[in-house]
Amino acid sequence: YSPLAVGQVAVASLYDLAGELICNGSDHGASGRIDLDVRGHASGLYVAVFEVKEGVAVRVRRVIRIAVKH
Repeated sequence: YSPLAVGQVAVASLYDLAGELICNGSDHGASGRIDLDVRGHASGLYVAVFEVKEGVAVRVRRVIRIAVKH
């Protein structure tokens, strides 16, 4: 994603297909990058929820499928 404006924060949550939260990550520094640590979890399909927040408001929310391969 593109680096954010001042005051915005990007967050991502990764879920398995059963809906269990696997991990979270955020970008408070507006670097344009979120790292998610999936070590210890099986290769396969996961669902990521990506949000851009400004204060308590969610400005953008995207749900995407992600394939993890170790």
